[in-house]
Amino acid sequence: MQAPYHFEAMSNNQRKIIHELVKKIDGIVSYSLGAGQERHVVIKSENLEQP
Repeated sequence: MQAPYHFEAMSNNQRKIIHELVKKIDGIVSYSLGAGQERHVVIKSENLEQP
């Protein structure tokens, strides 16, 4: 994975599922960005800087 991937906005429960799945993948991390209904998950390679 070269550039961070931004998912579409999703609910808290959906974001939690994504974060839990990504934890199981070595070398990939996830975090949430945005506020309210625009909050979404971003996944990226562990060695890329997080904003």
